Amino acid sequence: MAQDDLLDYLDDDDQNESGLPKQLRAKIKELSSQIKELSEENAKLKTATRTASIAEVLESKGFSSKIASFIPSDLEPTEENISNWLDENGDVFAGARLSTPSQPDMQTTAPEPPSAPEAVRKMSQAELGPESQITVPADLEARISGAKSMDELLAVLRSA
Repeated sequence: MAQDDLLDYLDDDDQNESGLPKQLRAKIKELSSQIKELSEENAKLKTATRTASIAEVLESKGFSSKIASFIPSDLEPTEENISNWLDENGDVFAGARLSTPSQPDMQTTAPEPPSAPEAVRKMSQAELGPESQITVPADLEARISGAKSMDELLAVLRSA
């Protein structure tokens, strides 16, 4: 009879708590989905933080932050590790070097570009040289001015 009592007890448990396992499974499923969402968010934040750290170090070393995508993912993003990696591989990215390494303590401003008329004037001077160097002999100028036809003008220019 002891065995029958045990079966009755187990049957009573199943009837009394029939909703509990269902509720527990639902709660487990809910918590599992929350864990998955949080894990994905954590991975995104770690990636963003790593990328920002690497970009900051690269720019401080005078390299473009675009190189960050080439740094191995297993490399810890410390300044020392990135410097060592740049020592080994920096020559490959020589074209991605910024003109001057940025100094976080020093603020530098880029010179303003010249205005358009000033730039045109400077380019004209560069092409022709300073005005004092352009000299036209007086007799040549007189012969060019005195030419009455195109043939005469061409003859004067050829003789010069």
